[in-house]
Amino acid sequence: MRCSVVCLALIIFAGPKVALADLPTIQLQPSDVQVHAGDSAVFQVVATGVDTLKWYVNGTLTGKNLGTQQRFVLKSVQLTQDKAKVHCVLVSKANGSRTSDDAVLSVLRPSREMMTFTGDLSDRFGNAVGSDAPKTIDMVVEIFRNIEGGLPEYAEAFLVAEDRGVPVQDGRFIARLGTGKITQGALESVVQQQSTLYVQFSIGKPDSREILSPRAPLTAMPYSIASSGGQIKGAGTPIALSIEAPVGTRYLDTKTNAIWVRSFKAWVKIP
Repeated sequence: MRCSVVCLALIIFAGPKVALADLPTIQLQPSDVQVHAGDSAVFQVVATGVDTLKWYVNGTLTGKNLGTQQRFVLKSVQLTQDKAKVHCVLVSKANGSRTSDDAVLSVLRPSREMMTFTGDLSDRFGNAVGSDAPKTIDMVVEIFRNIEGGLPEYAEAFLVAEDRGVPVQDGRFIARLGTGKITQGALESVVQQQSTLYVQFSIGKPDSREILSPRAPLTAMPYSIASSGGQIKGAGTPIALSIEAPVGTRYLDTKTNAIWVRSFKAWVKIP
C-alpha cells in the first residue's frame, strides 16, 4: 500500500502596507465650541501629511475639504444640535488615515432669550460656598406671579450631570436662564406679562432640593428681554461708533448693509 501526500500552498495576497510615516500627524486636536443658536460654529484641526479631511457630526459625514483647509464651519447651528460630537478623519495620499478626537458643540439659546442672575450663597454656618475652591452645583430657577405659593410660570434646571451646573466661587454664583434645561413655560412669553413676577432659586435636583427664600421680584433689566429692541442705522460698525443699545437691538451699517445684533456682552455681526 502506498500513500501519497498532496501539499497545498495557500498564497495570501496582501495590499500595500502603509508605513507609520505615511499616516497624517495631528498636532492640534479639534476643541469644544460653544455658540448661540443661529451663529456659526468653527472647528479646526492642525495636522501634517494630509490630503483630504472628512468631517463628521454625530457620526454622519457633513463636510469634506482639502488638507490645506483644516477648518470646518457649521453654519446657523440650531438648539437641536446641542451636545453634538464633531470629529474628522484625515486621509493621506498614501491612503493612510487617522481619526481625530471628538469635539463637543454646545448651543446656547439666542442671547436675547437669556436672562442673567447673580447671587450669594452661604452654608448654615454663614460660610461662603466655594470659598476653599470653586464648585459647580445643581440649581433650579423658577418664575412665579405671586411672592408666595402658586405654580411656577417658568422653570429651568441646571444639573451637573448634564454639564449645565451653576459655578460658585467665594459664595458668588451666576445663573443664565436659557442655558439650562427648560422644564416649564417659555421665558420670552412669561416676561411679557403685564404683572409683577418673582424669581425663586432652589439648590439641588428638581426632585430633592432646598428652596431658598424669599422670592425676589424681577427688576427692569430682565424685562428688557420682552422688548422688540427695534433697529437703528449708522454709517459704520456699531463697535467703531461706540453705540450703546438694549439687548436685542438690531443695527444696520449703511456703508456695507451688514446687520449687527446687541447681545449681553457685545455687538454681534449676523453672518
